[in-house]
Order: sequence, then structure tokens, then C-alpha cells
Amino acid sequence: MAFFMTKKQKAQMRERRRKKQKLGGSDMTEEQGQAQGEENSKKRKLDNQDVDENQNESSSSLIVVIPANSKAKDAKKIRKDARRKARSEGKDENSIKFVIEGQENDEPKKIEASASKRPKTHKKSFPRINDMLEEQKKIEKEQQQVEAKRQAEAKLPEDIKSKYLALDCEMVGIGLEGKQSALARVSLLDWHGEVILDTFVKVPSRVTDFRTHVSGVTAKHLHSDDAMELHACRKKVG
Repeated sequence: MAFFMTKKQKAQMRERRRKKQKLGGSDMTEEQGQAQGEENSKKRKLDNQDVDENQNESSSSLIVVIPANSKAKDAKKIRKDARRKARSEGKDENSIKFVIEGQENDEPKKIEASASKRPKTHKKSFPRINDMLEEQKKIEKEQQQVEAKRQAEAKLPEDIKSKYLALDCEMVGIGLEGKQSALARVSLLDWHGEVILDTFVKVPSRVTDFRTHVSGVTAKHLHSDDAMELHACRKKVG
């Protein structure tokens, strides 16, 4: 059975030997201590050589050659059997190196088990036929609703349509912290979406918050010549 020693274990072994030499060599003469030190250094060299030889021997015995023409299934079985044999002999299965036949003289190439497997490919996700049919039904239903609304509007006479207007107002903030609202823009649309009126309105008080992120109104809009006075706007909108 091969004996493995790491660098750390070797260093610990040398340190123990040095301590033994110090404890046991206190009664020796200087010449005897020197001779004993030389003898111990020779022993350490021999021990290191033995350990290196054992490691080389064990490393060479842990190389498994896989036939070059073997299939992936056969190569997997060879690796599995080699690991099982190493465990039964008390060896480290992770130290086994697998090389392909004909590449023994090259640098040993470790073949992982995952290398024999094909890389996993993600399957493309395709829409389910039921989802596509459901989506088509929703589109058809929306189209039917739009068509029904258009037909219902077409039946209405123009005199009734002319009675309906859409009004939208944009407000700005006045007073302390701009919490009070004041009219800044007015828009009027008819039944068919045609613009009847779209104008900015001058604010008689000092504006403290234009609320531009909501209203889109800025100071230049209210100070322009196209902006209407508040009383004129009220009279026009009626």
C-alpha cells in the first residue's frame, strides 16, 4: 500500500525530529552532536527520497488508460470500475488520472465524466396551441366590440352628436406650497374628436407649482401672447 505525505506533514515530521535532537543531545559533546546532526540529515534525505519514490510509484499506478476506439458508455464503465477498485484498496479515487490510449507519453489529460456527455441544450419554448386560440378569441371579441360601437354611432343623427363635447382642463398650483389649484389650460373636442378649443389661460395669482410633470404647463406658456385671460376663457367656454 502506497504511503502519501503532504508538504505540511513532511515539515511537521522534520520539526519533531529537531526537537528530539535538542532534548537528547544536551549531554553530548560538540563533536558527538555534530556527528549526530550529520547522521540525522542523512536519514532525512533518505526518508524524503523514499517518500518521493512512493509517491511516484503510487501516482504511476493511479493512471488508467482508456482505449482510443472505446465508446462513451464503455469509457464510463472503465472509469467507474477504476474508482471502485481504488476505494476498495484504500486509495483516493480523486487522484486517478485517465488518459486516452496513444497519449501516455503526453501530459496526462484528466477526463471528467461530464466530458463524455453532450452539452445540455435549452429547448426552445413554443406557444401552446390553446394559448394561441385564446389570444385569437380575445382579439376577435375586441374587434366585434369596436365594430358594434361604430355601427351604433352611425345610427345616431348629427344633431344629437353636435350636442356632445369633451372638456379637459390642466391646473397649476398657487398659494402656499402650491396646494390650491388654478386653471392654466382648456381643451374642447367634438363628437368626432375634432379640436374646437385648445388654449392656455393666464393665471391672475403667482404660480408656486406648475405641476409640469402632470400638466405639461411651463411659465412661458402662461406668459405668451396666445394665452387667454381667465374671464375671456370663461365667457368663451360658457
